[in-house]
Amino acid sequence: MKENEKNKKLHELLEALQYNQIIIFVSNVIRCAELNRLLNEFGFASIAIHGKLDQEERIRRFNYFKECKRRVMVSTDIFGRGIDIEKINIVINYDMPESSDSYLHRVRNYLN
Repeated sequence: MKENEKNKKLHELLEALQYNQIIIFVSNVIRCAELNRLLNEFGFASIAIHGKLDQEERIRRFNYFKECKRRVMVSTDIFGRGIDIEKINIVINYDMPESSDSYLHRVRNYLN
């Protein structure tokens, strides 16, 4: 998909899909913050988690998401492995990871 079509398609998907919680993976911190801002402007209550946040803030945001206070999480690969949240039923790779291994970890961890 062309870069300039991604936001429109994501908006269409979020409007059409029935989901409990969604995690959207992006390639870097800037895209994470920007996509989170855009989703909130579109009316989707989302939260962003990335490596530029201090550990305490990441944990606070993670718990906020895990408690279902937000249904959409935008994340870098910081949460690509080892996180278990039962309510996630959709994983979107907004940006494809650099390796197939990272892709498999993103999807397998959340869609068991």
